[in-house]
Amino acid sequence: MLSIVKKTLPGNLLLVPAVSVSRFQMPSLRSSFISEDRLTSNRDVYSLSRQTSYLPHMNFDQRGLLIPPEKISFEQSQFAQIFVRDFPESSTRGSLFQAYQDYSGWFTQKITGSFVQWIGGSFTTAKRSPQDIDLVTLCAQEDLIKHDEILASETEKGNWKSRGVDAYVVGVRAYDAPDYPLYRSDFVYWIHQFSTTRRDRRGRKHARGFVEITFNGYSYE
Repeated sequence: MLSIVKKTLPGNLLLVPAVSVSRFQMPSLRSSFISEDRLTSNRDVYSLSRQTSYLPHMNFDQRGLLIPPEKISFEQSQFAQIFVRDFPESSTRGSLFQAYQDYSGWFTQKITGSFVQWIGGSFTTAKRSPQDIDLVTLCAQEDLIKHDEILASETEKGNWKSRGVDAYVVGVRAYDAPDYPLYRSDFVYWIHQFSTTRRDRRGRKHARGFVEITFNGYSYE
């Protein structure tokens, strides 16, 4: 089984599903994005209007969605404070965060220590007890190719998925690479997936923010 999928939607960006068993499982990630109705009707929504002194420009809107609706840069300590420790009544956030830390540690040791993560889905909303944590890791394509067998082996195990980590990997191309336009196309695709909700009952989507964490100064630009 190949762990690197060279043909995805919308282009053929190198995209490794860190948690799927055999193929890139786009539907599983899409289904994890919450709609307005699911969030606002759920009694687990917690402290929708609360603000934080750690990131004074960040807040949650009335739907429990992260604002402003854009990539918001976090340090790991800030991320843990706002989305784990600030939810003391959550029954899932602590274990999900531990699984996420384990995944990031594994990626650092086995693949590369220089990468950027985008984290979204219900974990980065005001939902008290989300069921998983959705993330995309962007790193140099060369690192993914170099460690293809390790990625394939880890993918087959499915351990991260079972622990609630819905993780995907994007191989970043250089600007002068022949397939750079396809990389940018998929780059925009993931931005869209993380920055909008699924359609609500009225057919509307809603903008939301998502988290960006940088490791060892890596840049995908």
